Amino acid sequence: MDTSNPRSTTPPWRARPPRLSLYVLGQLLAPVAILTLLMTSVIWLVSILPYLDLVINRGQSAFTFLYLILLVLPTPLVIIMPIAFFFAVLFTLHRLQSDSELVVMASAGYSLRQLAMPVLGGAESIDVLSVDGAMVPGPSAAEIAESLRSHGLNVTSQHVKPGNRSAGQTIVDTAVTGGADLIVKGAYTQSRLRQMIFGGMTRHLILNSTLPVLFSY
Repeated sequence: MDTSNPRSTTPPWRARPPRLSLYVLGQLLAPVAILTLLMTSVIWLVSILPYLDLVINRGQSAFTFLYLILLVLPTPLVIIMPIAFFFAVLFTLHRLQSDSELVVMASAGYSLRQLAMPVLGGAESIDVLSVDGAMVPGPSAAEIAESLRSHGLNVTSQHVKPGNRSAGQTIVDTAVTGGADLIVKGAYTQSRLRQMIFGGMTRHLILNSTLPVLFSY
């Protein structure tokens, strides 16, 4: 192998995302921008109303008013952007499904897991979590994280022991402690009999999660 060319050691799929992934990402950008703008505008306008008193009753300059309301702007953005991205993903995937574009992508060999790559690419970081005693046959959290990292995503993994907590509560507690904005989980991965006797993580997350949960079923 020619080591003089640095590109010769880089697999093509690492160097450039598939065109369909770029297309899906492009379809996401407009809804994210529009939702962020609309939600930010509404909350921003409500937040700056108290500052009008500085200009009307206290004689402050328009420059001071503009400076103060710009300082308010980052606070709602931290909350709004994850919400806007979440609803933009739902809207975009629903539109692609309605227009039969997902059918065309599937016919071209583009799997649902590949469809998740541009969506996951919008995350600041991803933490793959596995809970001791609640695993199903398949790759470990570390193996999943390694696979996602090969697509250029910022991914970590951890395996936690529930202790006296249920597996579902362990997931919620770990996500909240880690500052997560969204939990993504496969739904109903255990048998019906096991879920009837011992309960299941899916039902626990539906009833008790304090964070948004996106299920794959």
